[in-house]
Amino acid sequence: MDVEYWMDQHGVLYDANQSFHLFAQDNEHPTYDPKQWIGKNLLDVIHGDRTRLLHDALILKARLHSTPVELSFRCDSPTSARYLRMVIVAQPNLHIHFRIHTDKEQAYPQPVFFEYEASASVPRCDVCNRMEVEGTWIDPLDMASVSKDPDLIWKVCHSLCSDCDQHFTHLVISES
Repeated sequence: MDVEYWMDQHGVLYDANQSFHLFAQDNEHPTYDPKQWIGKNLLDVIHGDRTRLLHDALILKARLHSTPVELSFRCDSPTSARYLRMVIVAQPNLHIHFRIHTDKEQAYPQPVFFEYEASASVPRCDVCNRMEVEGTWIDPLDMASVSKDPDLIWKVCHSLCSDCDQHFTHLVISES
């Protein structure tokens, strides 16, 4: 079932379906509480300046053009790569409906654990999930070649790799 949530004209999340809550728990948030998101401004719960800017621009594009805006991205759990497609649809009164569909899920050869820290020195792309390790962007599916320690927790900061930044800059600007 698709993950769905709704935002009002002020950017406040006011509703989400059961799949939303299950998805959050599956993302290694066993203590997840709906109050962490519902009633909060979407941009306050999205981490990373570039990622907030991207979401804000896509929401604005959906509102301005009154047409759905589609975004493909990855949001992995510690055990699998999840290839997702988000559709952002403007609703009456400037509300926004988000629908996220899982196109594909692929198991990691070994679990990969992440902990986000604003000051971390390893950037992780919030779109493709690759991490920049020693100047090279590496897919988490290939992390076993970088570290053999299955219990290692990678301390990462939010970022966009240059490929995703360029792609989504084009997406936001096209037809604007």
